Amino acid sequence: MNTTLQALKTAADVKKAFACHANLIHYGAFLIATKGTWNYDTNRLDYTAALFDILTDTGKTATTTVMIAAESDKTFLDAGHAIEWAIAMIHAR
Repeated sequence: MNTTLQALKTAADVKKAFACHANLIHYGAFLIATKGTWNYDTNRLDYTAALFDILTDTGKTATTTVMIAAESDKTFLDAGHAIEWAIAMIHAR
C-alpha cells in the first residue's frame, strides 16, 4: 500500500493530497477520494481511487480522523469508474 496515503490522518490531509483533478465523497462511514493524473503515454487523465475509514466523525470538519482502507491498483478512464470501484470495495467488506 502507498506509504504516502498511509500517512494521511485527517480529512484535511486527504483533501490536500487529492487537491487537483480530484473528488472527495463522504459515503457512510467512509471517505472516497479520486485523483486524476496525466498519462503522457496515452495523452489523457487516468484516475485512481482510495478508500478511507472514518475513525472519528466530527461532522463536516477537517479534523475528522481517517485511515486508509484500500487503494486501486489500476487506473480508470474517469472519476465515475474510480468511485464505482471504491463503492464496490465498501460493499465487498
